[in-house]
Amino acid sequence: MRSRQENQQDQRSGHAPDGSRRLVLAASLIVAAIVACLWFLPPIVTRLIITGAMDPSRLMLTAALVVSLLAVVRVRTHHEPQIRARGTRLQQFLKLVTPYRWKLAQTLVILLILAGLSLIPPKITQLIIDDALTNQDMRLFLVLLAIVFALWAVISVLGLLSGHLMRVVAGRIVFDLRKRMYDHVQKLSLGFFESRSPGEIMSRLMGDVASITTLVTGTVLHTITSVFSAVGILILLFCLDWRIALLAIGVMPLHFLSYFMFERRLSYESWKASEKNSQIQGKAHEVFDAAKMVKGYSAEQRECRALIGQLREGYEIGIRSGWLSNSWGVFTDSVSNVGTIAVMLACGLGVILMDGTAGNYIMLVMYAGALYGPIRQLINIAGQIIPARVGLMRVYEILDLEPDVIEKPNAIRRRITGEVEFERVGFAYPMSKQVLSDISFRATPGQVIALVGPSGSGKTTVANLIARFYDRTEGAIRIDGIDIADYSLHGLKSQMSVVLQETHLFRGTVRENLLYGKPDATNAEVFEAAKLANAHEFIQAMPYGYDTIVGSRGARLSGGQRQRLAIARALIRDPRLLILDEATSALDTASEMKVQEALTTLMHDRTTFIIAHRLSTIRDAHLILVLDNGRIVQRGTHDELIEKDGLFRKLYDPKWARQREKEEEEELKRLAQVA
Repeated sequence: MRSRQENQQDQRSGHAPDGSRRLVLAASLIVAAIVACLWFLPPIVTRLIITGAMDPSRLMLTAALVVSLLAVVRVRTHHEPQIRARGTRLQQFLKLVTPYRWKLAQTLVILLILAGLSLIPPKITQLIIDDALTNQDMRLFLVLLAIVFALWAVISVLGLLSGHLMRVVAGRIVFDLRKRMYDHVQKLSLGFFESRSPGEIMSRLMGDVASITTLVTGTVLHTITSVFSAVGILILLFCLDWRIALLAIGVMPLHFLSYFMFERRLSYESWKASEKNSQIQGKAHEVFDAAKMVKGYSAEQRECRALIGQLREGYEIGIRSGWLSNSWGVFTDSVSNVGTIAVMLACGLGVILMDGTAGNYIMLVMYAGALYGPIRQLINIAGQIIPARVGLMRVYEILDLEPDVIEKPNAIRRRITGEVEFERVGFAYPMSKQVLSDISFRATPGQVIALVGPSGSGKTTVANLIARFYDRTEGAIRIDGIDIADYSLHGLKSQMSVVLQETHLFRGTVRENLLYGKPDATNAEVFEAAKLANAHEFIQAMPYGYDTIVGSRGARLSGGQRQRLAIARALIRDPRLLILDEATSALDTASEMKVQEALTTLMHDRTTFIIAHRLSTIRDAHLILVLDNGRIVQRGTHDELIEKDGLFRKLYDPKWARQREKEEEEELKRLAQVA
């Protein structure tokens, strides 16, 4: 079975759309038409080369025409996939930079001034050679040198200022985009986090967001200034010698062709590099997070080999991407060098065979070289755009996701009593089979509802629907007679506490972890919650008491201690709804008895849902719902159900439980073989 990443990659890669092909065809025909018109200009034939023995201008233009026609007939092959983004990325990018348009405008003005100033040195060089040096005019020579010095000083200051402004804008964009993405991810449903590794999410939040700044600092503004510089130089060349200008632009179609030769494949390699980087980060995060288990199984070398395999794949992708990028650069430089040599040849022949001056020769060559500088920069920018564009697409893949659980515009905020009613509720995860079917029950405030059943029967899913981690797909869920979807998400969850089977503690102190349930709680409330959860004594015995650092995920605590802190964190909110998902599974018998006594007191006038495999912990539940294959197969009190010949009594039978586990293992193996 193909992985989700492979399917996504296939969806983003493929042949060029017809619109792109028509665009390439139209642009190529325009270039070919321009070159064909230049072909019929007789002055190029008669006046550029006096000898007439050969016609380099015609050869250059013929090559340009051939290259343009090659661009027209070039078709996409099967090994040249192209990334296809969802939505208009240009509009998304413009939304990113709009808040900083004035700073960007200031930077653009400075860059345009720099581009204009860069057109002056070749002319000054010509004056130095033809006027100052030829006439041995020391005063003019010193004045021109002073102008050059002042010019470069101004260019340096303006360059420093523009660089600072671009870094400020880029930093703000990274800050705002990460803030926006982090806020958006927090709003996404639980299914998003269950389908992606933390490393993949972090890769997009950090690496991909950072790559987007290239679109601002190294792309958009420099593209505008490069175009401005190239146009300015072309105008100057046409004013100085239109024949040299035509010769200089004769190689332009080759640059045009290079983009279509390299861009598509480089885009694909950049996307693969980003995906592989996400996988590497996800794998590393997974291993570091399970460091204790890895060391316990002495699996360090095995994990290293697995990571090295992925690193090697990333290295190979990087080599291919680097080779393509370098080949593109070499091709571009070679084309520019050919154009410069052609201009040098023509200008040199003009000096030798006609009345041209050395200063004029150097000036024209400098301008021709300066013309190819912006062209090369545009090609380099095109190469920089590719990973930045990939980063933009990957970031907006997340930002384009809509939360599955959405709060209504006029959501209700009110104090609840804790009455919960399920009416023919069904649920199915996206692209998956039905998990719950026809679930109906009613819990009144103060009742304890126990959910029991074999693994995979749907117990936790019922709790997830009550906590509104997901929305039901069928039926209705009501709290105090009002549809659960009509409540404010924050308002509802602030009156609810959940203790999960996997206890998560943040790196910080015991006090900080307890206050996570209620940040404004007083010390008295913290101590009372800890006492009720039978945690106060072991906390006081720690080196710094409630200010002791618990370590990442509570690594410095035992499993039972972590579970009791999680229960205390839930109790501190004084919730109306309490969900305990295997909440006492990690406690020893003595601690469990004390916690059960505290929970019995706490549960008064609160609706409590308990999910437990240890049936002895739910003897006093007001209602026990027995689930199997997503349906309620039995309901009643402990004493009622134990007397009936049904699934509940079988769950007490160790022999039946082992047989059930064996059947589940065989089913998992069968599914693995099918996959």
